[in-house]
Amino acid sequence: PGMPQLFRTYEATWNQSYDCPIWQAARATTTSPLLFNPIRIGPAGMEEPFVDASLGCNNPLDVILEEVYRVFPERYVSCVISLGAGQLAPASTYSHDFSKFLVKLACNCEDTANNAELRFSSVQNVYFRFNVAHGLETVDVEDRDKAAVVKAHTDSYILADEASRKMTDAVKVIASRTVGNISTAQLRTSILA
Repeated sequence: PGMPQLFRTYEATWNQSYDCPIWQAARATTTSPLLFNPIRIGPAGMEEPFVDASLGCNNPLDVILEEVYRVFPERYVSCVISLGAGQLAPASTYSHDFSKFLVKLACNCEDTANNAELRFSSVQNVYFRFNVAHGLETVDVEDRDKAAVVKAHTDSYILADEASRKMTDAVKVIASRTVGNISTAQLRTSILA
């Protein structure tokens, strides 16, 4: 808990991980133990099971930014894209089920997302956060039959003006393939000047 497995498409001098297709890495990050079965990744006969890091590291942005700086200390970045899994209903200490309160508290990643919004607010078109804001808070992690509800709210979010505009802006930044205007050293600072 608290330290995610990093899947890399580049060489690192420490803690080298499996070189897997991006779809496997994406599948590993979405394998909530109560909703989906783990995915097995690794060389034949040595595969390891992977599940999401929702308990303790639901939003690994700070881990990723530190990794980027360590591996590429003198580079510039075009943008950072953060994908959420939908905002949770607010957790209350007055809950009748204290264990559910603790799970919501451990799975909350909005503090990290909000801090990133502040961190990158002075530089336009660097940080793009996509996260369904409403509707998914009613989906319990134990409800395997809620896929249609998740899809409907996700589709609605994607079609909304703000999300659509942000996606268009993010695609433009990525498609431009120009050197970014923020360094990896600036990415890891708490607040940009």
